Amino acid sequence: MKPIPSSIRGALRAALALALLASATAFARPLLTIGHSSEPSSMDPLFSRTANNQAAAENIFERLVASDENMQLRPGLALSWRVLEPTLWEIRLRPGVQFHDGTPFTADDVVFSLERAPKVPNSPAPFTGAVRTIASIQVVDPLTLRIRTKEPTPDLMEQIGLVYMLSRHAAQGKRSEDFNSGVATIGTGPYQFKRWQPGDSLELQRNDHYWGAAPEFDRVVIRYIANDAARISALLSGSVDLIDSVPPTDAKNLKNKPGYPLFSSPSARLIYLALDSARDASPFVTDAQGKPMSANPLKDVRVRQAISKMFMLGPITERLLSGAGVPAGQMVPEGLGGYSANLPAPAYDLAGARALLAEAGYAHGFGLTIHSSNDRFASDSDLAQALAQMMARGGLRINGVVTQPYNVYAGASGKQQYSAFIFSYGNSTGRLGQRPDQRAGHLRQGRGHRRLQSCALFQPRAGPPAGARGGRVRPRAAQRAAAPGRRGRLQRRRHRAAVFPRGVLGRPRWHGHPAQQGRTHLHAVHPGSQMTLDDTTSLAPAGPVLADQRVRMRDGVHLATDVHLPPGYRPGLDAPLPVILERTPYGKSAVSRAEQIGERLGVPRPEVARYFTQHGFAVVYQDCRGRYGSEGHFTKYLSEGPDGFDTLAWIVAQPWCNGKIGTMGLSYAAHTQLALACLNPPGLACMVLDSGGFSNGYQCGIRQSGAFELKQATWPSSRPSSARPRSRIQ
Repeated sequence: MKPIPSSIRGALRAALALALLASATAFARPLLTIGHSSEPSSMDPLFSRTANNQAAAENIFERLVASDENMQLRPGLALSWRVLEPTLWEIRLRPGVQFHDGTPFTADDVVFSLERAPKVPNSPAPFTGAVRTIASIQVVDPLTLRIRTKEPTPDLMEQIGLVYMLSRHAAQGKRSEDFNSGVATIGTGPYQFKRWQPGDSLELQRNDHYWGAAPEFDRVVIRYIANDAARISALLSGSVDLIDSVPPTDAKNLKNKPGYPLFSSPSARLIYLALDSARDASPFVTDAQGKPMSANPLKDVRVRQAISKMFMLGPITERLLSGAGVPAGQMVPEGLGGYSANLPAPAYDLAGARALLAEAGYAHGFGLTIHSSNDRFASDSDLAQALAQMMARGGLRINGVVTQPYNVYAGASGKQQYSAFIFSYGNSTGRLGQRPDQRAGHLRQGRGHRRLQSCALFQPRAGPPAGARGGRVRPRAAQRAAAPGRRGRLQRRRHRAAVFPRGVLGRPRWHGHPAQQGRTHLHAVHPGSQMTLDDTTSLAPAGPVLADQRVRMRDGVHLATDVHLPPGYRPGLDAPLPVILERTPYGKSAVSRAEQIGERLGVPRPEVARYFTQHGFAVVYQDCRGRYGSEGHFTKYLSEGPDGFDTLAWIVAQPWCNGKIGTMGLSYAAHTQLALACLNPPGLACMVLDSGGFSNGYQCGIRQSGAFELKQATWPSSRPSSARPRSRIQ
């Protein structure tokens, strides 16, 4: 048990425990709450083949095949498969599988899903490549189908295994909007869709008829919290049990914090800078004076090689990512099929970069705007700034660095709106790729035209764009691609790995390492050691938090309020609790400078709350009017009495309150207590004032014996202005 913060140990132990008569209660844990960094753009599992969408789909829908911990294929909804002819496959489905509505999963649903995959309207990242080689599909019986391919396709199961299986009965004729509302969101997965509130959360319900291992949790709530600090704060406060995408710098701190185990694993994700090497004129390329150019310098391989030499990948991975990554010179990391030890990461060579630019006719450089997501993976926006600075030192003019939420960013990339942008390639099979055009298709911006020099290097039937040197996939390699068998596949993947860098040195790249970008897939949250936490994820003792409750004051202004409850507590079902309240202008989730645990002075308020919730109290923190998340205008002392009264009136009406409220707080938070006490509010049982508090702010605070207190002039500039409001201050 953590020691109680020393500054409130004596006073609160006596006043609160005796006045409120709290008692410890054991609760069940039917709920798992996850803080996820990136939100899906749709609940339609075939709308966008992007990681944020797939992370949500994995919980509700399933695929024909799955991957084990080594990213090797294992049966999923398909129980077995075999090759009858070089271009004919037979697939046997798992018997007894039901959709969430009770209808059976059959071969007809597979046909429907594979046919729908490339036809979803307005998809920014369609599943077209997954079904590209299919010529026809024949249903043999309800659990058997045969697929004829256009050419020998040894990796067919890996390709079609990317497609989520839908119910023809539920989804035929439905639009993506019907999935968002839940009308068509019927899968076979361990969790059923309950509700999606865009910008807020996704709620899932246990599937009691799941064919696999029983899901562990009755309900799962995935809260989408893009801001790293807010996500970590939610973890520390106990409002979420699990978070992903822990920033590398914070990962070190959390790793050493008792009660917050950190889970990490190496990533097969490649992060790269994509360059527009296809168009004659690119939208965000200018000359050195900032004027548009009619000729695109990125088409010249020497320019791309020059850019590659500008990046110090070692410092990026070691400092910016705090060691949570390794420089990469190829598409897969060491240990996966197709990796070649003969392909090191590009070396930093600023003089060589400038020489190549001069050789290409750009001795004075040219202008470029860098685009990036800001919520896709850890430190992505910081990464964009770092790359831009390195490119500026290399002789280029950086016209700007633009970062956007991934849902916006990915869609714009699909519409060919960028010239240089940071993107990533998630290797879902543990191999370099299935087919040359499959991997090329993933690396294309928009999946519909050649944007990168690397794309053409993977297309066996198309030559490289202008300016490329080498990189042709030879007929012999294409023949090897047609040969099934693991040995043949590894051989051709090493060949592709060797071809890949020749004309594609126009970007830095590295692979994620422990404590780097990650996602949580709930299909694994059930018994049997099946919890799969890609990269950095942290787990904390559960303690539900009703975060950012909008408590209405008598004048219509709403104050941001967090309610911390004991682990597993169910409002309205479990017995009501005594309540501790602190109203503060310093941030309801910020560090309280007065608290101390061990040798650590200054403890986040959510940690203080967690101590009391574990002892059977509910704890309420509220931002004062006009501060942080609260509405209204902050005028010192003016509204604290009425606002405090209205807050207590709201608390006693809640199902989790037993009618007894104790208040606490330091300095200004001590004044907020006396101000509300003067109005005799309902439910007030005791108060603990620390270093402050007066009944009349004007007579006793702003003026002392008639003289204006000078600190009143300095306090607003040193305190409120130094805070970071988390929402609008009116």
